[in-house]
Amino acid sequence: MLRFLTKTEVWGHLDNRVHAELGWKNVDIHLKTWQDVAVYEHVRALSGQRIAEIGGGNSRILRAIAERNDCVNVDKLLGQHGGPLGDQNIPNVRTVPAFLGEFDPALEDNSFDFVISVSVIEHVPPHQAGDFLEDLCRILRVGGKTIHAIDMYVGDEPIPAAQHRLDLYRNWLTRAGVRPLGPIEARDAVFSSAMATNPDLTLWHWNRAAPALKDLRARTQSVSLLLGFEKIA
Repeated sequence: MLRFLTKTEVWGHLDNRVHAELGWKNVDIHLKTWQDVAVYEHVRALSGQRIAEIGGGNSRILRAIAERNDCVNVDKLLGQHGGPLGDQNIPNVRTVPAFLGEFDPALEDNSFDFVISVSVIEHVPPHQAGDFLEDLCRILRVGGKTIHAIDMYVGDEPIPAAQHRLDLYRNWLTRAGVRPLGPIEARDAVFSSAMATNPDLTLWHWNRAAPALKDLRARTQSVSLLLGFEKIA
C-alpha cells in the first residue's frame, strides 16, 4: 500500500465517530486526527497481538488497544518535533527508549505482529532511511504487518524533495521479503482535490510553532501518505 489519504475515507471515519475512540473531540480535528484513525482502523480489532508504535509519544492508539494486546512505545521521548518530553506512563504500555534504525537489542528480532507510526517517517533523514527499513523488517515477525501515516507537502507541480521521498517509499515496497498491503497508487507528489488536507487554521497554528515552513505551507497542501506492507520472509 502506498496511497494518499482521501476525504471520502476521513468523512466515513467521522460519520462513524471512530475518532472519539481515540479521545479526539470535534474542536481538535485536523490532519493528525485523520492519520490516527487511518492507522487505528488496521489495529482496532486486534487482540492478543504484540504491537509497537514507533515514536508514539503520548499515543492515543496504544491507549485504545493496550488492554487487549502487548503494546510497546518505541520512543526516546526527548521532545523532538513537538513531541512530549519524558515517559508518558500509558497504562499497559512498555516504553523502549530507542530510535528505529539503531538496531537496539531491546527490540528483539522477529518479535512484533504489527508495527505502526503516525507522523514519524517524514522525520527520518534520507541517509538513515535504509537502516530504518532494515530495522523495521528485523523486528517484524514473518506474517507481521506494518502501516505508517506520513506527512507530506504537495503542490500543483512536483516538488523535488517531496517526489524524492515518495520514490524512496515506493522502493521500500520492492524490498525482498515484503508484500504491499494494498495497491501502490501514489506515483507523483502532486496535489489532487480528492486528498484529505490539513485545515488552514491548523497550519496557521503550526506556523507559530515552526515558522521556518511558513512559505512552504502557503504554496502547498499538507496531506498524508499511507504506507503498509507485510513481511513474508
